[in-house]
Amino acid sequence: MTTTTTQETQPAASSTQEAHPWRASARTAVSVLVTLAALFPAIVAAIGEVPGWLAQVLAGGVAVAGAVTRVMAIPAVNEWLGRVKLSAQPPVEAAPYGRHAVSD
Repeated sequence: MTTTTTQETQPAASSTQEAHPWRASARTAVSVLVTLAALFPAIVAAIGEVPGWLAQVLAGGVAVAGAVTRVMAIPAVNEWLGRVKLSAQPPVEAAPYGRHAVSD
């Protein structure tokens, strides 16, 4: 008697950026905002005074970083980024963290 086993194919895991794109965008915006806040004293020291347009430029930079992150969270864009090894998804061949691959 011969028994055959079939392996179940698991769907490709979606990244957290694809599952929650606005959350990823908000995290990026906060990260850029904190970075710019940390750099602000150095920028002021280099310029000597704070011009009125500086706050608008910094706010624009935060908005652009959030928008770029949102676009990168689109599944088709994430798939394209995977071709150049920049995907948000873990590699397919990697076993889930804390689990061992089953071999026959």
